[in-house]
Amino acid sequence: MAYLQIYKNKPNAIFTHSVLKGDDLYEVNIIPDKPMRWRYIGKVDPKIYQVSGTLIRKPSLKMITILQRDLQPKRVNEAFKEGSIWRSASQEWLKEFIDNEGYIDHKDKFISFSFDTESGGQDNFGGREVVIEFDKEIILSQAHEQGLGEIEYTSEFMEENPLIALHVLGFENKEDYLDSLDDENYPNKEEYGDDYWEYNIESYEHEKEIILRELIDEEGLIKNIVFYKPADINLVNKLKRKGIPYILKAGLKNDPQKKLQFESFRGWLNEYFPGSFREKIFYHGSTDKNLSGKKGIHVGTYQAAKEALEARIGIPAEGEWDGTREYGKTLLAGKKTITKKEKETGKFCRTGFNCGPDVSEEDYYAKDRKYRAKYSDGTPIPFDSKPIIFPVKIIGPMTNNPFTPHSDEKANSMMLRNLKMGNAKKGYYYENIGEDEGSISAVVPDKSFLQILTKP
Repeated sequence: MAYLQIYKNKPNAIFTHSVLKGDDLYEVNIIPDKPMRWRYIGKVDPKIYQVSGTLIRKPSLKMITILQRDLQPKRVNEAFKEGSIWRSASQEWLKEFIDNEGYIDHKDKFISFSFDTESGGQDNFGGREVVIEFDKEIILSQAHEQGLGEIEYTSEFMEENPLIALHVLGFENKEDYLDSLDDENYPNKEEYGDDYWEYNIESYEHEKEIILRELIDEEGLIKNIVFYKPADINLVNKLKRKGIPYILKAGLKNDPQKKLQFESFRGWLNEYFPGSFREKIFYHGSTDKNLSGKKGIHVGTYQAAKEALEARIGIPAEGEWDGTREYGKTLLAGKKTITKKEKETGKFCRTGFNCGPDVSEEDYYAKDRKYRAKYSDGTPIPFDSKPIIFPVKIIGPMTNNPFTPHSDEKANSMMLRNLKMGNAKKGYYYENIGEDEGSISAVVPDKSFLQILTKP
């Protein structure tokens, strides 16, 4: 395992931390209640290279674990050299293309293709249900005929093409993006707005997209199709008649042999995990037992919900937030109590509201602290609210399931982009890297996807 050196950057830096992992240099944003974002700088000589930040001599075990796991050098996608380009889609999209004799027009929207085979799995049309390999030169030719082509991941390109910016980034321009950043975690966003915007653009650069408004079939257009979910037999028969190669990773829908295997698996699942994952109980922490959130609603294990709520409003010096105590009248844990709780539980507690120079050594009341806990929109949390952690059940559609979770960062970025574009129709399961690390959580577009339960 590569040796880590973690540095805290200066307050005006775009990234909060610099990390040397062996001889690989990374810039990382680690902000409470935000997904970790990073970029790979390149290889350096650790004995010579000087990082301008301050070395963190005793980083938390959780921070070390996350950085060791997630920071990886970018690898060149060999598909670019092979002349291929991909699109992830639903079987319905592919069926429409075949039935229309190879023609699809998205009118006021774009059709995306990427040199990254993982790109597109984040969209609402199925999440890698089908991955189609196209001929790159044919796609480029059609794009140029339509006055389109490869996307340039620069602020100048996005400024000149606001509709493309909205399609790719979920924001038409820098102003819209900066408005989405809360003042608490981005206090210098006005001063360094250009840098934040450029970094946001660069974070999508790996997708290397080409866009079209309409797709027309030509000889050799489709090289191969991979079905990652059970394939519709009628669609498969159409591909056979057209001579389009395909691979079935999950068999056919209504295949008797597969159905028998599935019933056997489902029996095993019910035996060891009573109730399907659709019946799984999740939890949500709130100051008023309401389900709301402009950036989606997150639910998870009781521990995850507890840690998230405590990071936002503080840790009770005694007990937990159970909906019976007023926030402003509840004694909060000061530095001494937090240290004691960390030793007792083995969990890192100094996040969000529980860290900062103005946290008292002794236990204190929220109303006696200058810094106020706030909602994501910047509104101060009322002192008369009664915080609570309560059980919920997911009742809305999801793109994946708890056995195939996305990464924490990917699920959050996908939800934010879809909400911004107004097409957030499904939720995402993901693996936590923050609260209750390694547990499965979910983010859904709004409260209609959840049912509040009266009992755990």
